[in-house]
Amino acid sequence: MQAVESQPADHAGIRLTDIPALTDLLDSRGAIGALVARHLGARTRPVRMILFDKSTATN
Repeated sequence: MQAVESQPADHAGIRLTDIPALTDLLDSRGAIGALVARHLGARTRPVRMILFDKSTATN
């Protein structure tokens, strides 16, 4: 996904607040957020994304 690819690879725990492209997907009504909201409630919201570099060069 381009929204994630555009984030700095050397920073883990980047806040989601300024990444509009992810809002529809992670919102409690979105495809992924709805799965979480089903268990934690509709007020659930993403607060942090953690990027891991799992390439063969770093493993």
